[in-house]
Amino acid sequence: MKSILIIDKFLTETRCARLEDANLIELRWLTGQSDLCIGTIYLGRIRTVETSLKAAFVDIGIGKNAFMPVFREKMPKNGSYLLVQGYANQSNEDKAFRVTERIQLTGRYVVWQRESKQVGYSTKINHREDRERLRPLANPVLEKGHGLIFRTESVSASEKDIKLEIERLSAIWNKLSQIEKGQNHTGIVYEYDIIEKLSRLRMLSVDAVITNNDSYYIQINKARDEKRINPDVKVEYFDSKECLLSDKYGIDIQIQRALQRNLWLDCGGYLTVDYCEALTLYDVNSGKRIKNEDAESATLAVNLEAVQKMMAHIRLCDIGGMIVLDMINMKDTKHCEEVIHEARLLAKKDSAKTDVLGVSNLGLLELTRKRSGKQLRDIMLGKCMCCNGSGVMQTPEAEAITLLRCLKREELAGITDEHVISCSEPVSKAISNLCAGFYRVDCEPQKRRNTVVVRLQHIKKDLVEGN
Repeated sequence: MKSILIIDKFLTETRCARLEDANLIELRWLTGQSDLCIGTIYLGRIRTVETSLKAAFVDIGIGKNAFMPVFREKMPKNGSYLLVQGYANQSNEDKAFRVTERIQLTGRYVVWQRESKQVGYSTKINHREDRERLRPLANPVLEKGHGLIFRTESVSASEKDIKLEIERLSAIWNKLSQIEKGQNHTGIVYEYDIIEKLSRLRMLSVDAVITNNDSYYIQINKARDEKRINPDVKVEYFDSKECLLSDKYGIDIQIQRALQRNLWLDCGGYLTVDYCEALTLYDVNSGKRIKNEDAESATLAVNLEAVQKMMAHIRLCDIGGMIVLDMINMKDTKHCEEVIHEARLLAKKDSAKTDVLGVSNLGLLELTRKRSGKQLRDIMLGKCMCCNGSGVMQTPEAEAITLLRCLKREELAGITDEHVISCSEPVSKAISNLCAGFYRVDCEPQKRRNTVVVRLQHIKKDLVEGN
């Protein structure tokens, strides 16, 4: 299976897409408000301390104070300066930008942690022998009161390469600590480069990297030479003079498919996706798949493909929270176990923490996932101006009766002049039907605006009772 990372620079946007066998599996933006925070370290100033919340609001020079949970016993003082780092999952623009004192510097093999005094390991480093071999390499960091997390790639790395990376990250921190002591102005003091951002997002475990930006091409080649990424990774430059990079690999088409409500399966069935505040529901529809086949085996095949489609979709769209798959009912419990097993295998490929809880008595496959940023639909889609995001509107009859009640209120207030309404054609027809015998109705279509002007002249007084 060939995996490719596409780094597409278009105007002010940088979009990173990971593909496996031409299928889009992950998508991240490295520019714009949604990813402003990735790895960025600020020198901030405490503006307000909320003791009851164990939190503080910090001026970091972006025009709006950031929210910082306080984990230490002694609360910081108002007006004091300190280094803070933005969270990687700023998912809600309505809330304050979130920062933390627990600064991390991410490398290929390790993650350096400020003042944690602990050693951690990737969940994929399961063997005790590997952990015991890596543990002594963290001693120089622990002696200075900081901590280290060994990433998955550290298992196959040489001791020399890991030590060099630890030294590099420690040197970055030494420079930052001097800034914290000597500066008295707020703002950005350290930003991750393209390699560090992608490493933090776990998108560099690929066979090839393709970009259309000169600067990124140079940085990635340099990082490969310095072994900050796998030296075997093939780096290519794409010239966009004749074709857009995203068009070459069909990225935009796959994004639009992922945003649709119905996700089609190869077997002829499809998934219907509905989103709530903290829950995403997938409903399996078999279509024509089960007709003229053994029902139980066909149902299992549809459910297995539905699980594969769902797991790929939540990874691509970065969907988090509670996730439910309403499967087609299966009588055999072994088949349910097969579906659960398939979901757990696919969850291991996801860099985000995903827990498959099992199948409920109602035949619902339940899981939870921790997303790393905004959902794809929140980045690409906005609320409809007509329905305000509800997805439904009033029927023409309901809208017509609402308008006519407004007119009646005006008449009761003494306004008895001719009434003029501008509305859609279906609403104008509903008004004509409802007003028969009560108002004289004159409808005048407006071609430019695709609307109808309705003029109403009162005939009888009592519109409400219809007498």
